[in-house]
Amino acid sequence: MNGRGMIGTFLCVIYLGVANVMADVVQHTKHIGDVDLFYREAGSRGDPSILLLHGGRFHSGTWHDLGTLDTLSQNGYHPIAVDLPGYGQSPESTLEPLAFMVALIDSLNLHRPAVVSPSMSGRFSLPLATERSDLIGAYIPVAPAGIKTRRDHLRQIAVPTLIVWGTHDTVIPLSQSDALHRAISGSQTLLIKDASHPCYLDKPDVFHRGILDFLDSLNPSTEN
Repeated sequence: MNGRGMIGTFLCVIYLGVANVMADVVQHTKHIGDVDLFYREAGSRGDPSILLLHGGRFHSGTWHDLGTLDTLSQNGYHPIAVDLPGYGQSPESTLEPLAFMVALIDSLNLHRPAVVSPSMSGRFSLPLATERSDLIGAYIPVAPAGIKTRRDHLRQIAVPTLIVWGTHDTVIPLSQSDALHRAISGSQTLLIKDASHPCYLDKPDVFHRGILDFLDSLNPSTEN
């Protein structure tokens, strides 16, 4: 085989490998509460579950495009990325955020998932983490909205917590990460240098490594 043929074969193998990885991400629609909720998942349902929420300008496809679903599933986790009500392919819901999150975890049969919650989705995750922390195994707020409105309840968060923030966030001040860290006993922080509000978009490798290190510390059997 000449050099050109070998290169063509090599590229074909790479393409097929990528296609196989992407094929592991499955799309679903499920009736939850009063909406037909769209979500994506990857990995095995027997692995520790990671529930991925999203910011106001994004949806579940953001985690797919960023490679987060693939990265988590390849490292022994079961990631589920949802389109929150009124975003992406999910219609609006009349349920209050806490009621919706409780229904979501119950309907998807998730056993104490770790919840990754950037920006706007803090309106959903903070009521859950402060009032029903028994339903989640860990909390990863990423510059979440709603800290001030929940400030009197933040000390009720009783699960392992990793607070993630971009050092160049101009939407939600970095000082809010300090307030969250002081309020949540035993919490850890991951400050992503030179990253903006959606810090996971600016430096996905740093973000992925940081949350994997945190999750692996809670789930030793998944460590590579």
